[in-house]
Amino acid sequence: MTVYYVDDGGSNTSPYDTWAKAAPTLAALQTGAATSLTTDGNIVYIGADSVSSGDAAGANITFT
Repeated sequence: MTVYYVDDGGSNTSPYDTWAKAAPTLAALQTGAATSLTTDGNIVYIGADSVSSGDAAGANITFT
């Protein structure tokens, strides 16, 4: 299990494992994550104000 963070205030630093190193968008997380985001048990935390309309393509991704 891997925990990822998405927040527009993060530094976009892989492995995105803290709020400080969070990916700025879902698309950036999908592109830069070192492991597959679709691996069972992975968790993605998203900052409440971080998902913009520019992430519409990322909204179609299913995480389990």
